[in-house]
Amino acid sequence: MKINFLTSHNHEGSVTRAIAMFANSLTKLGHDVVISYPIVQQYCHYKYRLDTSSYFKVFLFIIKNVIKFGSKHWSGIAYGIDKKVEFNKYLLMPSSLNMPDSDIIVTFQQALLPSMIELSEAKGLLIDILTSSEYEGDIHEKWFDHTMKRYSKIIAIPRYVLSNRMSMYFLNSGISNDGIIPLGVDGDMFFHNKYSEKDDGILFFISPWGAKGASVSIDIAKCLRRLGVENKFYTVGNTSGLDVSVFDHNYGYVESDEYSSIYRRHKYFIYTSLFDGFPTPPLEAMKSGAVCILSNTPGVEDYSENGVSSLLCHPGNVQEFVDSVTKVISDEVLCKKLSKNAISRAETMTWDSATDEMVRLFYIQLRR
Repeated sequence: MKINFLTSHNHEGSVTRAIAMFANSLTKLGHDVVISYPIVQQYCHYKYRLDTSSYFKVFLFIIKNVIKFGSKHWSGIAYGIDKKVEFNKYLLMPSSLNMPDSDIIVTFQQALLPSMIELSEAKGLLIDILTSSEYEGDIHEKWFDHTMKRYSKIIAIPRYVLSNRMSMYFLNSGISNDGIIPLGVDGDMFFHNKYSEKDDGILFFISPWGAKGASVSIDIAKCLRRLGVENKFYTVGNTSGLDVSVFDHNYGYVESDEYSSIYRRHKYFIYTSLFDGFPTPPLEAMKSGAVCILSNTPGVEDYSENGVSSLLCHPGNVQEFVDSVTKVISDEVLCKKLSKNAISRAETMTWDSATDEMVRLFYIQLRR
């Protein structure tokens, strides 16, 4: 089977990483993989038609980058990519003309929906993977109502989701889906050390993107300080534009071995995202043996049970997070239980098992 992963952007992130991990697992199974990505990515998002000023900006962008055109690499190589994987670069928008022949073309919900009309004649069965769902925000609701619902009716293609709650959310919104393709954790990169080797630091996953709940993390840290909690506070992730003065140390955006070593270093991990599809940072922290206090967004409850392998809190509820932190730092028995169970659960969530499920579901679609 030949699979073409079609992405609308060329920057590091959760979707890019997932594509890299799936691509590596698929090549191990003997499948052929192509990754299609844009050279001019700034204009692939949400707008189906560009205004005159945007076209002019695109023209200038292409002229300025014409020399670099042939050597522009896919950002996902930062995560490690099998040499058997092929790459297909396209300009501006994907279409039937700039896609290679394949059995399956896999697209991802974010930003590609309008372009699917242009892919109707491409060689390969078009399959969409929905990557996010519930979020109480005007921009997201407008996009969902005016774009997602519209194109799900116009374009009848197989669609998959990442978690059980996402499936129910879309079904209740009138958008059908054909099954669940979960994500996984890289067992070679993320592994646990001895519980006794961890310090008492509290690590917050943070991002300037509003949906990731950075303001919630900051408020939690401030509340814990007022309560006299003496543990050191750390952040991992991009803190650009955020006031992170309440934290003792900010690692910033890190990659690969440095990233995983940070997860092993500290005993506690806090994740305060407001909405997700299937977030992997909590799963990676669990695999590293951290005591996890997590926002109960879609996907989290598929791999973490409240009170068993983590403590789950309602998204955005600062007081719940504060209460959970004070609970674990005063109960070593509970901490060891959560850490042990988190490791056991995360070890079952591999990229290979996720890829096996993807292949199984794709073959079902090809036989129809």
